[in-house]
Amino acid sequence: MLGFLLLCSTPLFCIEELSLFGTAGSLWVETDGAAWYWLSGLSYRPSPRVYFKASAGALNSSLPWAGTDIPMFFFEGGVDFKWAGFYAFGNFFTVKSFELEIGDIQIYNDGGRAVFFGASLPVYLGPLTVTPSFSSGSVHLNNGSLYWLFGKPALPPLYNYGLTAGFAGTHFMRLHYIDMKPEIRSNKDERLFTTAFDTFLASYTLKLGPADSWKEQGRRRFEGTAGWLYTGGSLKGALTASNQNYVLFPFSFFSVTGSLNAHIAYGLVRLLFWPSIFRFDITLGAVHIVEGKINAAYHFKMKRLFDGGEFSGELDPVRLNNTGAAFLLLNGGIVLQGSSCPSYPRGVFLGVQKAFAIPWGYKKFIPGDSPETDFTGIRPTFDPELLRSILLSGLSLYVKISW
Repeated sequence: MLGFLLLCSTPLFCIEELSLFGTAGSLWVETDGAAWYWLSGLSYRPSPRVYFKASAGALNSSLPWAGTDIPMFFFEGGVDFKWAGFYAFGNFFTVKSFELEIGDIQIYNDGGRAVFFGASLPVYLGPLTVTPSFSSGSVHLNNGSLYWLFGKPALPPLYNYGLTAGFAGTHFMRLHYIDMKPEIRSNKDERLFTTAFDTFLASYTLKLGPADSWKEQGRRRFEGTAGWLYTGGSLKGALTASNQNYVLFPFSFFSVTGSLNAHIAYGLVRLLFWPSIFRFDITLGAVHIVEGKINAAYHFKMKRLFDGGEFSGELDPVRLNNTGAAFLLLNGGIVLQGSSCPSYPRGVFLGVQKAFAIPWGYKKFIPGDSPETDFTGIRPTFDPELLRSILLSGLSLYVKISW
């Protein structure tokens, strides 16, 4: 989640008629591996009412416990008229492979793909702007470890319905409803487990300062957001001799039901200012699970070859209360003003970004945790390697050239 936040929050300022941009950085760094990304592209505004942007990149991980390579492509564009506008976007991901190691468990997947697209239709009513939006996405995974026995995730389209109301460029209210019904299917495309997730999100944002604060030195801009998110989910399904027709399949049947619910509060404040040739962007935020719980019940019977016993019961509820994280994003850069001649760059921006995150409440999920361990539950407190990882992770560089 933090990596996705870093990827989407890289500030690419001052979209002019034509801009080229690029960024590269680390998500997590360890002594024997790292997860990093790069992204580059262009934006073009042939007129004040028309906008287009396209970019390509990749996310790569050589960490010993998680390895993957994910090429990515993004595009977005839109047009504005006097009373309304139209904007659309598309995101494409291809996963070449994925390897995950958790203790003695090793999981391998030989790839997949994901597609996301969406559109919005802003309507301008004087100082009031009302923007309905819609987006959808789907993910397909290829075969991999354990899929023959326990199935693989199948993610039908995710649907996101949104409505934003903005007043005078200062006050913004956002409402979103997200509907997702993923499944777990066998490699023969037989349904094993079905799930359903419903998510509601509401937020309010206050913006103070000129919208074009990145075009004149000495300008400042403040943004503050507070929001609430509720998500509820369910799981139901069974493994049987008919959908798992293997000689060494140990169960005559294995059925499970489960549920999830969580209330999550979040907020952030952002300050942007440009005192001289330097630009700064500081964002401080936090996410906290106010209330949440996961329940699950099971019922299974073993084959005679595996003792033939029948068992049922419920797992102890997993309580998510008082779990969350705070994060800090620091952005700084230098603006080099160029020539006004169209043949030369109008401006060049060179910047650096660093992210910090402090989670809390996670120790209760770590078996055998002790006071001598830090919040990861893996390394001792003040471990030099952990300190090195914290300093080098979430660090990125970016450049933008505008004409």
